[in-house]
Amino acid sequence: MSQGQLERFDVEYFQGGIWNINFNSFVLLWEISEKIQSWSTPSWWNFEKEWILYLKSADFDLFEIQKSQFISQDFHEKLNRSKIIKWDILIASVWATIWKVWYYNLEEEANINQNVARIRIKDKRFIDKFVTIFLYSDLWQKQLLWNSTVNAQPYINNQKISELKIPLLSLEIQNQIVEKMDFALNEKKRKEKEAKTLFESIDDFVLSELWIEYKEVEEKKVFGLSLSELGDTKRIDSFYNNPKFLELEKMLRNGNYEVKKLNEIKEKIITWTTPLSTSEPYWENWIIFFRNTNLEKNNINLDDVKYVKEEFSSKLTYSELNDVIVCIAWTIWVSTINNVWKIAINQNVSALRLKENILADYVSIFLNNKILVWFFDRVSSVATIKYINNENLLSIFLPLPPLEIQEKIALEVKSRIEKAKVLEKEAFEVYESAKREVEEMILV
Repeated sequence: MSQGQLERFDVEYFQGGIWNINFNSFVLLWEISEKIQSWSTPSWWNFEKEWILYLKSADFDLFEIQKSQFISQDFHEKLNRSKIIKWDILIASVWATIWKVWYYNLEEEANINQNVARIRIKDKRFIDKFVTIFLYSDLWQKQLLWNSTVNAQPYINNQKISELKIPLLSLEIQNQIVEKMDFALNEKKRKEKEAKTLFESIDDFVLSELWIEYKEVEEKKVFGLSLSELGDTKRIDSFYNNPKFLELEKMLRNGNYEVKKLNEIKEKIITWTTPLSTSEPYWENWIIFFRNTNLEKNNINLDDVKYVKEEFSSKLTYSELNDVIVCIAWTIWVSTINNVWKIAINQNVSALRLKENILADYVSIFLNNKILVWFFDRVSSVATIKYINNENLLSIFLPLPPLEIQEKIALEVKSRIEKAKVLEKEAFEVYESAKREVEEMILV
């Protein structure tokens, strides 16, 4: 087919995508659907705290829905073009969400905005859930991306969506595909739930091993304090001395073990800056340059790591093996240990080197505990982002049990993390495997 017929001139469009997917038999989406609809975002005064669900492209995908906004019943009745009902199929049509698809399975009516397209299947040769599964497949994504328009952001309009191919399979095969994907999706959710339960169990396990009884603390507003209320603290601001922090501090100190500040157990603390981009310091593979984006709870993620040229090595500051690395900007409480070896760090993380008989794994694990999040918030500063300097970081305190207790806690927590990661990997693989099998069934 010529460019003139397609009215497309971009090279990427002709390097695969829709023209390389050869279904034995197919129909175009508009042929099997009622008119594909979307609408616009209501004015802010039409939103209600809770009434009729209003969905944006960021609110859903095949696996879940985020109920974030609602509109009034009266306004809902006026939006005929944006109404959705049970069994409608929703496709996000803009930006990073362009691949999102959802099979609307709620009983109540809802509404969508201009970045979501509604598809309602009318052709009895198609099972709507099969169409949804296909729309979530790589075969559909190739069509979608190759037919999208890129201006300020990728976008595909309803006309382009309606012209995309849907494979025509027997109802028997469609049912087999639905059953296969339902099973895979349920397995995925089950394994992810088990993994989430394991991750969420860590905080309570650690606190119980330290005999700390954690209770949710009610937020209280404090506008001023008398000198008699300050105790032994050197801070006089009301936020620092808020009763919630004092209650949390009591919880820590009422545990079985002595509480110490990081300053008392540290041998050294370091942080540094990012090399100037004008000097082109980065290289494809040389010295690992660690940023806060590479830091996760109890984990170093090097998927998007940068490297620095050897010639800049003398200008860098390095974390060594078994240092505790703490984020000090934005997600200021996130921590892990350096299990990579020698890495250069930037200004958004600090590396804490500990004294003997202090287990880095234990310290890192406790710094990630839910009770410590409050104390990081307590000593942080806010400019353009939340930030904590090294002096304030070292004022954070934690219970310090004997080394054998530290080792016991660290061993159990690492075991739970590994089990959770295995479950997450299995959840991903079971679903991806089913998707591959389904795509083979479609293309046979």
